[in-house]
Amino acid sequence: MEEQTHKLLDNTYHDHDHDHDPEYETDESVNGVESAFLSPESIRRLRKKKIVRTASHVAIGLVFATVFYLLGLYLPIVPVPNRPRLFNPYRTAHCGNSSEEAFRNGCVIDLIPGAWVHPSCYDQELEKEFLEAGDWKWYADPEGKNELSQEFMRRTPPSPVYVSLAYHDAHCAFTWRKLHRAATRGTPIDSHIGSYVHTKHCSGALSKSRYAPRYPEYVAPARFYEIFTHCDLLENLKGEKRHAGHGHEEHNGTHGGGY
Repeated sequence: MEEQTHKLLDNTYHDHDHDHDPEYETDESVNGVESAFLSPESIRRLRKKKIVRTASHVAIGLVFATVFYLLGLYLPIVPVPNRPRLFNPYRTAHCGNSSEEAFRNGCVIDLIPGAWVHPSCYDQELEKEFLEAGDWKWYADPEGKNELSQEFMRRTPPSPVYVSLAYHDAHCAFTWRKLHRAATRGTPIDSHIGSYVHTKHCSGALSKSRYAPRYPEYVAPARFYEIFTHCDLLENLKGEKRHAGHGHEEHNGTHGGGY
């Protein structure tokens, strides 16, 4: 009877082992209460399979990590297009409405446009070339009796200032060069030169310059008024208008006839 009981218990263990396939046993089956009903050989098999399964998961994870790393090395990087700047640092660079304000705002006289400009819009290299292109003089009167020095012009120029027609023609030519340099470089331009009204004025003046009266009675028949500009990118300048008494004109004997 005892031998039969032993065989019965042994069969029970085998039946239990069959019902719970070690392939699907959980950790609790090995380390928990159910481990008491497993044979030592079954426990060893379970632990071995658990180790193999864990190692397999780690190996698969390493393979995927390696693949993604290598893809990151060899896949081409698509450049992100430049987005337009939301902040324009030049738009606030206004010289004000007086010489005092212009000084406070850090502006300088640019002798190419004959205007106060912010340093961001000051092309000093081109201005130097302009000044070397002729023996330019500035006067407080059209007769040329009161000449003004360049140093005085840069500090507190009167309004208007009188210059020769040759000076005016060179002014127009160099403003176009300054405008073109700003356009090709993507740099800001002062609002006076950037205005289409000024370009239209200069093109008209130069196209009829050969036939215009020479005003022999005047040394300096062209006049410039004091101008206070702001500095901005060219695409932001939308056809600003000139106001009466601002810009430059040609003297016709009665201080009229502006462009």
